[in-house]
Amino acid sequence: NIYMSVVVNSDRAIELNKYGFPIDDISNWNMSKVTDIFAIFRNCSNVTSFSSLEKWDTSKISKLSYAFQNCSGCSDFKFVENWKMNSAEIVLGMFASCTFQSIDLSKWDTSKINNIRSLFEGNSNLTTVNFTNWKNPTKEQETLFGKQTSQQNAQTSTTTNEEDLANEQNN
Repeated sequence: NIYMSVVVNSDRAIELNKYGFPIDDISNWNMSKVTDIFAIFRNCSNVTSFSSLEKWDTSKISKLSYAFQNCSGCSDFKFVENWKMNSAEIVLGMFASCTFQSIDLSKWDTSKINNIRSLFEGNSNLTTVNFTNWKNPTKEQETLFGKQTSQQNAQTSTTTNEEDLANEQNN
């Protein structure tokens, strides 16, 4: 077992699968003190499921940039839907170049997020994103899909609370 509670910053320390290290049971990793998972699983394109991460204590993690970038082998990211994101500040490119079709982020606490750019950049399969209940949309929200914003938005059906978003942007 890898004991992560003493690790505060993973900073690409775990590009495990890229080097053939099996990512089978990582649900037991103690993440209670981890604050930074920058690119933790970047380029793990051979991984077909991260469902065991559903049990992770993510309440202290503030930096999640590129955490799952290019994890193209996994088509189901439901495991992040119930993550406690109350400390999250930076989610830049977190799901860039992934291949899942839908994701529900309505339970995420986005009140502290200040960099959400390119969250889904390069995911041409994405058709549905649920943003309902997002309380603090950032000015970068229009760049969730990176450089292909207008093209991707035309193809993507998003669920948001439009009135809340308009009120937040006007304040």
